[in-house]
Amino acid sequence: MLNQSWAHTTGISYSDIQVNKGTIQVVLRLNLREFFFVDELDINEDQLISQEEVSQGFPHFIPLLIKNYQVDTSREVGHPQLVSWRQGPGPGELECQIKYVFIREISSLRFTVTLHHLTDPGHWNLTQVRHPGGREELFFNLESPTATLNINRGWERSLQLDFRSLLVGMRTVISSPLVIGFLLGLLLTISSLTTLLRTVAAFVAAQGLMVTLVTLDFMKLPVGLLGPACALSLAYIAAENLFVKETVNQWMIAGFFGLLFGADLSSIRGWTAQTSSLASLWSWILGSSMAIMLVGTLIFLVTRLFQRSLWHSRIIHLASGGLLAIGLLGFFYQVF
Repeated sequence: MLNQSWAHTTGISYSDIQVNKGTIQVVLRLNLREFFFVDELDINEDQLISQEEVSQGFPHFIPLLIKNYQVDTSREVGHPQLVSWRQGPGPGELECQIKYVFIREISSLRFTVTLHHLTDPGHWNLTQVRHPGGREELFFNLESPTATLNINRGWERSLQLDFRSLLVGMRTVISSPLVIGFLLGLLLTISSLTTLLRTVAAFVAAQGLMVTLVTLDFMKLPVGLLGPACALSLAYIAAENLFVKETVNQWMIAGFFGLLFGADLSSIRGWTAQTSSLASLWSWILGSSMAIMLVGTLIFLVTRLFQRSLWHSRIIHLASGGLLAIGLLGFFYQVF
């Protein structure tokens, strides 16, 4: 009989992988008795495999082992080099250290692990990959013998996260009916490009300032009041269009309510100074500001089309009346 002291659960091996700039270090831990060639290691045919027999016989099978553990990138195949191998702590456990060398800097990886060819179809390899961009866990078996991994280094990972924050900021604004409705009411009566730029700039600056102050914990606001206050702002700006019809000081109104909507957007954003970097925060603000400017430009262009129409005044009244009703209904719905 083979020695019954084994270190791993049958059918499972483990890989610990460290990804560097141009090399990959693999530490592969597996159980000797699972290999189909295990009987060939019993040199004296006493049905026991000693450490001496493993030392003599296993090196002949190392090329076969490496053949079934391949690592490559999209541009080249890694050149494997056996660094070392050892037995222990039990007689059935093996640990192989393999280095894969690449000429070009590693940016993506493809693993092909077919250890089930050497053991049995149910073999699993559990893998932990550590790389400059973080840590990943993979597994390989008969159904999933391959896996790909993108390696994001330092600034590349930060750039990816910042770009994602920018897109989230844009999406947050575009998907907010209250922000879109307020911008519609704010810009509905503006006919001058200079007034448009001043108004949008005031709103963007105010909301960006408030998002920063709230996210970095310089201010604490009652979140429960933000929703009703933003809904009421729709009613206010609609009433301005219906009864005041004055756009000279529109930028001041934009700045005031920009602070309100900045506080509301920061609560939707849901990040804090402990979970968000400054670069990510400013990327989010840039994205939301870009969305606000885009929406403002579209509203201005559409309203310009109707300025010379006989229906222009009626369109303003109808749109403002709708915003007034929606704002009041939203306010009462959230309060009561």
